[in-house]
Amino acid sequence: MALLASIQSTNILNKTVNYMRVSIARYDLKGTDCVARFDLLDSTGTYVYGETMSIPTNVLQSWGTDDTVIPQAIASAKGLTITGYPTNI
Repeated sequence: MALLASIQSTNILNKTVNYMRVSIARYDLKGTDCVARFDLLDSTGTYVYGETMSIPTNVLQSWGTDDTVIPQAIASAKGLTITGYPTNI
């Protein structure tokens, strides 16, 4: 899974970021351990900053077929606001 989310513009490392790209770095088939990678991108889609984050078990339990659950959890934890899910940038 890789998903691109538009976020409310914010400054990071003296650059403005407009997008967050999320992908799953590690996931166990029992659904108890998941690490996601998120990258913050500028308005042209250029990488500005990224890190990995462990996804809490309660989020994994609500994941189901809605892939926006993971980006929403990351955005919430990092103080970002998702404004949409564009198909391209």
